[in-house]
Amino acid sequence: MPAKRSVKNEALLNNRQAAERLNVSVSTIKRMRYSGELPTIEVRGSRRIPLSAIESILRGE
Repeated sequence: MPAKRSVKNEALLNNRQAAERLNVSVSTIKRMRYSGELPTIEVRGSRRIPLSAIESILRGE
């Protein structure tokens, strides 16, 4: 299970939005989430991906 993280006023994406930004499939996003490569935050029972995590991947970090 992904580690809990607290963020305030950060843009959060769903799987589809994250997949579009990274130009990968939703299945790839799910694999990245489950492997811990992509952090998530629980919001009202749904998992969301911080935009900063996507930007970090795009920068190659």
